[in-house]
Amino acid sequence: MSKKGKSIVLNILFVICACVFIVSSYMLYKEIMVYKKGSNEYSSWVDLAVTYEDGDTNNPLKRVINFDELKKTNPDVIGWIYIPDTVVDYPVVQCDNNDKYLHTLFSGENNKAGAIFVDARNTMNFTDQNTIIYGHNMKNKSMFHVLSEYGSQEFYDKHNVIYYYTIDGVYELRIFSTYTVHANDPYTSINFGEQRSDLINKFVERSAVNSSFTVGTNDKITSLSTCAYNFEDARFVVQATVNKMP
Repeated sequence: MSKKGKSIVLNILFVICACVFIVSSYMLYKEIMVYKKGSNEYSSWVDLAVTYEDGDTNNPLKRVINFDELKKTNPDVIGWIYIPDTVVDYPVVQCDNNDKYLHTLFSGENNKAGAIFVDARNTMNFTDQNTIIYGHNMKNKSMFHVLSEYGSQEFYDKHNVIYYYTIDGVYELRIFSTYTVHANDPYTSINFGEQRSDLINKFVERSAVNSSFTVGTNDKITSLSTCAYNFEDARFVVQATVNKMP
């Protein structure tokens, strides 16, 4: 090949590489903006809906959630979930299916961040044996990404209580087990029937951490679920007892 021919080939390769770089950069920018939009929206809901009794911002039990204001935007809202000192500070929704909020923000806008939502099979206020709450494991560490941190004993010891707010009051969710499992595991059942005792024992035995809490015979539990990437269809699950606060 002549010198001129080589020069033409190199120029063509340069143009191709430049085009690939531009397209890749644009796609990355679009993805970052999607994440940013989702995070910004949820931060705005905290500013709008969360206040504190007596200005006591250090006490989660003093938090007050303005559900009337939230319902103006989305009547599907049924709760609010909060893990102190993490990004988890979100409204919780529920509708008649488990697909809508996979890619729909609380505001109703389409976005891959989705929303935190309760399984459509569950009742609203923890009357089932097991209430399942879902959220995405986002690359920007928003939504339920933090659940994966519960594989660490140190993280668990500092964050072993989750707070859940409803119109009827505040619940402490006291974590007794955390683990990675396949998506079709029995943790996805809302009622365990006669297998309850055996399943609870199994959940406790598989835990990645040593828990500060036990599960009583009549305790209702909740299972917080997000995607994991250890194997195909993996889920990271955080399970807790449900305790209504006075």
